[in-house]
Order: sequence, then structure tokens, then C-alpha cells
Amino acid sequence: MKETACLSLEDRAAVDASVAGDPAALEGVGTKELTARAQQAAYALDPHAQVKR
Repeated sequence: MKETACLSLEDRAAVDASVAGDPAALEGVGTKELTARAQQAAYALDPHAQVKR
């Protein structure tokens, strides 16, 4: 996902776990909401990389 492309491999894995670690929590979540969640998680881990992106 392009929202995590600027992060390290470890941080990308952390975003994946945060956003999609509980498949039941993704029930009914659309593409826009999923993208927003990934952006928020990525920003929380490395705000400078997200702003630079």
C-alpha cells in the first residue's frame, strides 16, 4: 500500500498488524476508511516520513 511505502520494513509490518491484525474489525470497512486507517497508523509510527511522502 502506498501509504506505508516510506516506512521501514518493521514499521510497515506494525501498520499491517495495527490495521488488519483483527480481520473481524475490517468487516464493512471500505477502501477510503482502510486507507485512512493505514495513513493514521503510519503517521503515528513515523510522522516525518509521512509528511515527507
